[in-house]
Amino acid sequence: MEFEHCGEMSSLMNRHYERQRPVSYFEWQYFDCPTPVVSIGAFAGDKLVGLFGLQSKPMGSGQSIDQVIDILVDEDHRGRGLFVDMWKKACSCLQSRGAQMVLANPNGKEACVRKLNFQVVAQIESLSVQPSQLGSVTDLFRLPAPGGAGRLKMSRSAFDWRFSRHPLFHYQQFGDFEESVLVTKVFRTDTTAQGDIVYYHGPVLHSLWQEACQALASQGVEQINCWAVSGTQERDLLEHLGFQIRPQERFLCVKSDAQDLLHSSAWNIVQADTEHF
Repeated sequence: MEFEHCGEMSSLMNRHYERQRPVSYFEWQYFDCPTPVVSIGAFAGDKLVGLFGLQSKPMGSGQSIDQVIDILVDEDHRGRGLFVDMWKKACSCLQSRGAQMVLANPNGKEACVRKLNFQVVAQIESLSVQPSQLGSVTDLFRLPAPGGAGRLKMSRSAFDWRFSRHPLFHYQQFGDFEESVLVTKVFRTDTTAQGDIVYYHGPVLHSLWQEACQALASQGVEQINCWAVSGTQERDLLEHLGFQIRPQERFLCVKSDAQDLLHSSAWNIVQADTEHF
């Protein structure tokens, strides 16, 4: 797909999802990204009917993984092999020969598992707490630096791209990227305001969590949300702080010959690991 197709990508996605994505999102995602990324389209005549994105991301282990993003085929054109064809072309363009992952909704999970032989590694859970119910964070958050088998790692250029140039959201940063950092956003609708902890890394974060949660509470959010995978240290600490599970149907699916990537405990998934947060 070329830059001039961004309008068609936006129209295709917005026909299927309530949360609308403007043209600027696709310009940012595919033509301003500091890491290798490719978008493949399927056309019926002049009409875009399918989209498949693939983006290379580094991991804390020093390896890289290719993440499937923005996948969709119009309902009238499903069952014709377009999804697999786009995946094969994306792999060829990105020269993808290693592990792949996707953070998928139920339809995306079904397609990647059934057609591309991905494995479901974990259900990604959204945990929430009301600001008034947040427990003490003093001396609690002593998380390891990124380095686990499945921990995605942001370079400084990717961090700036994600949080300083994002076309949809405004983010607030706490701490220093080179040591410990935590990033939040406030997501507002006509009726509510939600505080999201979208990214963090660093060996000691307790003071940052305290500062960030207080800042979100001062902006009038009804609750503070964060993602976690069962069986991880992050999940245990969030529950200790009073975070409780909210229903969410999003799944971590992986295609890899490396067995360590097929265990949920190897992964720490945060909101910023998805394509649009």
